[in-house]
Amino acid sequence: MRQVTEACGELGLDVGWSPDRWIASVSDGIRSTRIIGYTFGLNDASAAEAALDKVCTFGLLHAAGIPAVEHTLIEIPKDRRSRGPNLSPDVQPPLVLKPNRGSGGADVLLCRNQEELLANFAALSAKYQTLAYSPFTPFDAEYRVVVLDRKARLVFEKLRFGGSEQPWKFNLNLGGTPRVVRPASAEYGPLARLAVRASDELGIRFGAVDIVVHRNTSTVLEVNDAFSLIFFSASSDENFRIAAALYADVLSSMFTSSPGSRDR
Repeated sequence: MRQVTEACGELGLDVGWSPDRWIASVSDGIRSTRIIGYTFGLNDASAAEAALDKVCTFGLLHAAGIPAVEHTLIEIPKDRRSRGPNLSPDVQPPLVLKPNRGSGGADVLLCRNQEELLANFAALSAKYQTLAYSPFTPFDAEYRVVVLDRKARLVFEKLRFGGSEQPWKFNLNLGGTPRVVRPASAEYGPLARLAVRASDELGIRFGAVDIVVHRNTSTVLEVNDAFSLIFFSASSDENFRIAAALYADVLSSMFTSSPGSRDR
């Protein structure tokens, strides 16, 4: 909230917040727009939906030849909730089971054997209409690339917290810490190019692309239309300023025209 409010002041924009501080109404005196939660409204509805749906994201990226972690849909008819997932016999643990729609690492569960698969499926199927599974791979690293109008604006590695009860996860909200990757570093260019390709394929103007690395191979894990930089900002004063500058650029883009159709 503070970063957005200060950025609006710097840009000469008027901003008003709802009582719960969840909705910001922003105006330049002629046009107005809203920020709702972590959604800044730069992405159209179809792009946002494609990013929200993990199976859809994988399908679109895979069809375009962009390396992405495979996600397969599990539908949950009400009469099958207690019988376990209807998976092909050749699909065996270890697997990662998760809501098909959502982000932030919530309810992303590792199934190391059939017993855990059945238990985790029962727990998640009681909460969600659709689930997705992906093969479990012990990734060596995970990065987040924030893309704005087809340019990588921020790249950072998510460093795992050694004392985590879920040591295979990298999420900052689960104790991970960010390491900013500078543009001059050797790892920056390949990560930035992959993220821009992925966001461009989905039609995302502003988003966060999570990229995992295993044995020196980079793969898109997911693309986020709505995401938070709260934990990144809280990690240091410098990172707070980096995020604040990024939000200022996003707000500026909200009052400019779309960059146009995508190149093919």
